[in-house]
Order: sequence, then structure tokens, then C-alpha cells
Amino acid sequence: MNSKRAAVYIRISTNEQNPDLQKHELPEYSERRGWRVAKIYEDHISGGKHRRPALDRLMADAKRRKFDVGA
Repeated sequence: MNSKRAAVYIRISTNEQNPDLQKHELPEYSERRGWRVAKIYEDHISGGKHRRPALDRLMADAKRRKFDVGA
């Protein structure tokens, strides 16, 4: 059985935040479920912004079925 392809989305709001924990934990979470991480999308922008470039790419890739699940 093929493993599902996972998309991982990481976002931090400020320069004081460190994305390393998310970069480690989210792929590990995916792998524990038997999912293969297809791509990691990363934004360094406030969650209140209307446009988040990496999230926009993730959504476009979801429409193109480039992955099966998200973490």
C-alpha cells in the first residue's frame, strides 16, 4: 500500500519566533502516521494577513492534488 503524500504548513509571525520546532515536529507527526512528506510550505508572516504566499501555494497545490493530507 502506498503511503499518503502529506503537505506540511509552517508559519511564524515574528522574527523572535523560531520555526525549528514546527520543522521537526510536523514532519515527524506525518511520518508516524505513515505519510510521506511531499512538500513543506513556510510563511514568516502574521496570521492576520489576507495574503500568505506559502499558504496560497499550498492551496493551489491541493487543487492540483499534489498531496493527500495536510499536517
